[in-house]
Amino acid sequence: MQELISRIWNRIELRLDPWERSIIKKMRKDAKFLFLSELIPFFENTHVYCFGTGGSVANLPNLGRLRDKNLMIVTSGPIHFFRTYKVVPNIWIIHNADSVKMFLKEEESSPLDFSNTFILVPANDSYSKLHFSSIEIKQLRERHPEATFVVYREIFPQINNFILPENFMKKGIEPLRSLHGSVLEALFAPIAGYLGIKGLYFSGIDQLPTGHFWDRKFYYQDINGKPLNFPEHENTLKINNILASFSQQIGFDIFRLEKEETILKLYPYLDFEDSLKLTSPIITPELIKNQIVAFE
Repeated sequence: MQELISRIWNRIELRLDPWERSIIKKMRKDAKFLFLSELIPFFENTHVYCFGTGGSVANLPNLGRLRDKNLMIVTSGPIHFFRTYKVVPNIWIIHNADSVKMFLKEEESSPLDFSNTFILVPANDSYSKLHFSSIEIKQLRERHPEATFVVYREIFPQINNFILPENFMKKGIEPLRSLHGSVLEALFAPIAGYLGIKGLYFSGIDQLPTGHFWDRKFYYQDINGKPLNFPEHENTLKINNILASFSQQIGFDIFRLEKEETILKLYPYLDFEDSLKLTSPIITPELIKNQIVAFE
């Protein structure tokens, strides 16, 4: 109950903050504040990459070739992907405060340029752990005025009941709902479905102690260095099966780019070289800003 009260009060405060409202209005005018629904015409029917931070990403050859492709990534992945492959992903999904804190700390010495990146963040009225006006996002906005932020509404977390939630992956339907499995089922698939994307090609979602793609010996841990355990494999596989079956029913393609270093083997394998021929050209804020009708 206390958590619910805290969430409600936080939203009330945000709505009453005239300074924050004025900032949002200016960002909107400058095409730096978008709604996820506005991206649908541009991403509909595309095929995109979605990468976790697991070690299996390092098995893919010459990832610098992805600089001209649509790539969704999570947590503090952007800074490490750039340092390792010299590519800044064009879609960064932020979902918790610790990820932002770790990212800001990691990039202090060499900040990224997010001019070509859509940063997806839950809206202030979303039932989420983090919001557009949370202090961590404000810090990120201050450091990266060049970035374009895109807000969406969701109901998170989804309880692990192994049942497809209402309106799951429905194009243009908010709030988004997720399956409580890997980041593929929890974030990538719901957002892709909402945008009308037709296919995902994933890597780095290993659910195994493979480390990270930038350091195989650096295992998963929280912001304080405490090791994190992966969910029970049995539960993860149940969720994989639900999404794999559902995606086939609706004609949504999901392919894994890793043969062995992942437990998500219910999804068919596709060679990385073949995926390059199937994925769509990159879509950036600069490319679309003059095509969105009204910003005010």
